[in-house]
Amino acid sequence: MHFLNRFLAILGYLFFTLLVLGVMLWYQFPSDAAKKRLETELHSLTPELQWSIGKVGLRFPAAVFLSDVKISSLKQKEAFEIQLDSLTLQPNFIVYVTKKQLAGSYRLTFFKGEVQGHLLLKDNRQKLAFDGVVKEVELQKLTKIQRDLGRQFSGNLSGSFSGTVMTRGERIINCTGNARLSKGEIGFQRPVLGMQKLAFTQLGSSFTFDAQGMTFIDGMLEGRMLSGEFSGTVRPVVDEIMRSPLQLQGTMVPRSELLSSLKNATLANLLKKQLKDGKLDFTVNGSLAEPGIVFTGLPADLNKQLQGGE
Repeated sequence: MHFLNRFLAILGYLFFTLLVLGVMLWYQFPSDAAKKRLETELHSLTPELQWSIGKVGLRFPAAVFLSDVKISSLKQKEAFEIQLDSLTLQPNFIVYVTKKQLAGSYRLTFFKGEVQGHLLLKDNRQKLAFDGVVKEVELQKLTKIQRDLGRQFSGNLSGSFSGTVMTRGERIINCTGNARLSKGEIGFQRPVLGMQKLAFTQLGSSFTFDAQGMTFIDGMLEGRMLSGEFSGTVRPVVDEIMRSPLQLQGTMVPRSELLSSLKNATLANLLKKQLKDGKLDFTVNGSLAEPGIVFTGLPADLNKQLQGGE
């Protein structure tokens, strides 16, 4: 989340820089020189990040195109690397002429999906307004995060978002949107309800993101073993995202496939008796790296058995 703050903030600077480079390229400014200048600008704006750009060029009409863009951290605690297949920025000259504001559209392609939307620098270039649509980004490509979390996950991410971020001073960001994962699974560090992992057909939520963290609203889950609803928060810890506190609460509806999969028939029958209108309340607390689930309203020994895979 700290990286998200930084990345959105520098998009404003990046857009302005690419606009200038685009004009130079039209006048036969060498692309190699443009690439080196852009990398230098980005390094000076974000000294904690390492930027590597494969190629810089132009796309009709008047769009600046970057390919093979690698962004990595220079800090050991938040070491990561993100590789963008391409980044395209298309200036909106009509807005610039009529309102004297830098505006345009962008398109990112990575992890076999894409993000596309609009950018607008306003308030004397101190604030960047943005929006976007996410289409089928494959999260299983986030191998570094999976290693840090100690579990595997997969799914195709889609959704939409909009918000603002300050480009000067403190990186204050406000963002709202919705996100949906389809056809994926989340691995558990230890069995829950007899499952080593949770497979789902749909997992989604509306969200808000600000200085306090991320809030999930009206979350839903659909899978072969169970369905559920949830809400909650993640409070980011700067530079140590895996230690960020997680607080979720919700209800799940175990399906017959889940109850029949429990190896202990006595435990399955006991669980059925504890269901209220077929539902089971739960909370998830802890950190992103070490979350813990508790089925509220159940005896402590039953909770222990349900989390032990018996």
